[in-house]
Amino acid sequence: MFNPLNPPSSPASSHYPIGLICLALAGFLLSQIVGELQNDASLKWQKKNLLAQASELEKAEARLGELVKQRETLVGQSEKVKADYMALLGGLLELAKTDADARKIVEKWGIQMQGANPKAPATTTPSAPAAPAFR
Repeated sequence: MFNPLNPPSSPASSHYPIGLICLALAGFLLSQIVGELQNDASLKWQKKNLLAQASELEKAEARLGELVKQRETLVGQSEKVKADYMALLGGLLELAKTDADARKIVEKWGIQMQGANPKAPATTTPSAPAAPAFR
């Protein structure tokens, strides 16, 4: 007969809770191991991409240096052309002070020294000659 105060004891019944706890712990540890493996794979992928990007950046920097060197000649040419035009227009402005034809050209095209106000008289002399400018 079954007595609730004195249940029958079997050796297998006391091992079930311990077995379930062990299975839960094993499942937890397995999930941690799988997570770490995925994290490791992700870090390896990130490292590979970082190295590839660093390599591409170095190549791009080298290409930039080459392009700058190629453009230096063009910049030098454009600065020479600018200096020639400034000299030409500066000479035209000087000539316009005495020559009527030069004055007509200056007035027609609105050529003036940069920073100069044609309506106000100049009270101070600039430290460097101003560049002629178009309106």
